[in-house]
Amino acid sequence: MKAIFIDAKNAQIKEIDHSGKLEDIYKTIGVRHIEAVFFGKDHIYVDEEGRINGTSFGFHVNGIEIYGNGLLLGDDGKGDEADHTSDINRVEESIDWFFVL
Repeated sequence: MKAIFIDAKNAQIKEIDHSGKLEDIYKTIGVRHIEAVFFGKDHIYVDEEGRINGTSFGFHVNGIEIYGNGLLLGDDGKGDEADHTSDINRVEESIDWFFVL
């Protein structure tokens, strides 16, 4: 399925193919615990521990400060992952990067 990888470490956004499986979400964003942030009809999986584990990079989206990378996926309305519906340009315009020294 189509997903958008938010690579905060390198301040890049790109569309990728993704399985949508939970274990692959962990691997893609490089975390041990995840939480979801809503973005329109889609959601962004992020590191639940990003702020407390010393991650020094991240992004702001919809007024939320997120430490680490993110993975934007869609929802099929039945609780399963699906292709994202967000326009990648809108996602990019909605994100402000930050780095902590």
